[in-house]
Amino acid sequence: MTLFYIYLLTLFSAILTGAVRFKSLTASFRVLLLLLIYTMVHELLTHTFAFDVRLNLVLIYFAYALISPLLYLFSFYLELRSRRTGKYVLMIIAAILLLDAVYIWNAGVIVGFPSKLIMFSTPFLLAGAMLVIWANLNTGFDLPLREKSSFIFAMAFIVYTAVSFTHLSLYEIVLETKAMKSWSQQIHTYTSMLYYATIGYSFWIDARQPGKSSI
Repeated sequence: MTLFYIYLLTLFSAILTGAVRFKSLTASFRVLLLLLIYTMVHELLTHTFAFDVRLNLVLIYFAYALISPLLYLFSFYLELRSRRTGKYVLMIIAAILLLDAVYIWNAGVIVGFPSKLIMFSTPFLLAGAMLVIWANLNTGFDLPLREKSSFIFAMAFIVYTAVSFTHLSLYEIVLETKAMKSWSQQIHTYTSMLYYATIGYSFWIDARQPGKSSI
C-alpha cells in the first residue's frame, strides 16, 4: 500500500507541475495534463471503492480503456497538426474508434477486465508516438533532443506502454496465479512512477520553449 501512495504522489507531482505552468504549455501538453487528472481520479475511484460491491469497477476500467487512448492520440495530433503526419494520426483515431465500436457491439455485456480492448488500442498508440518521434528527428537539431518535450514524452510513452501492455493486456489471459499478478503489478507500478516523473519533466521543458506551437 505504501508503494501505491508513492505512486499517487508521483502522479500528483506531475499534475502540479503541469498546472503551475499551464499558461505556458502547448495545446498537446494541456491535453496530456487533462489525461493525468483523469488518471488520478480513476486511480482514486478504483482503490477507494475496491471493496464496495455496490460499485461496478469494471465499468470504470472500461471507460478508462476507452477514453485514455483517444486523449493520447488527440495530444499526438495537436503536436503534429502543422505537418502532413497529422492526418495519419487522425486516421489512427478513426480506426481505433471503429475498433472500439465493434468491440462494444460484440461484447454485449461488459464483464471482466478490458484486456482485449487494451490489446486493440496499444498498436495504434505506439504508432502515434513513433510519428511524434519521427517528426522530431526530421525537424533539424536546433535544440538537443533532451530539450524537446514532445520527443522525451514520446520515448517515455513507448517504454511505459511496452510494460503496461505486457501487464494489463495479459492480466486475465496469461497471469493466472496470485503471485504472478503481484509481481507484474509491482513492475508496472515502478514503471508508471518513472513515466509520470518524466511527464512532469516534459511539462517543465515544454513551458520553457517560447514560441513553440507544434512540430
